[in-house]
Amino acid sequence: IIAAVTRFQGDAMPLCLMTTCWTEDERYFKPAAERLGVPYLAPDTWQDAIAELKASSLLTTNRLHGIIFAALSGTPVLAVTNRQKTKAFAADAGLPMSIDSIAAVTPEIVAECLSRRVEILDAMQRYLVVARRKTFSPFSTAAQ
Repeated sequence: IIAAVTRFQGDAMPLCLMTTCWTEDERYFKPAAERLGVPYLAPDTWQDAIAELKASSLLTTNRLHGIIFAALSGTPVLAVTNRQKTKAFAADAGLPMSIDSIAAVTPEIVAECLSRRVEILDAMQRYLVVARRKTFSPFSTAAQ
């Protein structure tokens, strides 16, 4: 995390470290944010996480629930595919960009994601439509 954030220091892109799972991330994110002088956010609820993402230009994450929050908030995502669920989402959604590790993120890749914002959001939206069609309510007759 520190190496990735350091690559962005001095760049015009503001960034922050936000966790959607503080029990796992806080021990890494909070000291890194303090050391590097960047904001650290740990929203208490999923609604707060979505509100933070709505104010963001891009989310870089390896967590499936982070991607889901990004989709709900309309925030483009750069998926880090070092976790199976995130890798599967990136492939299934046909995301135009992903990286295999946080070590691979660079200001140039982020700038490209930002320039392809509409394309990324379109892929995410198409996948949400497909996913909704494949999901049945346990109360519907179609699932029985």
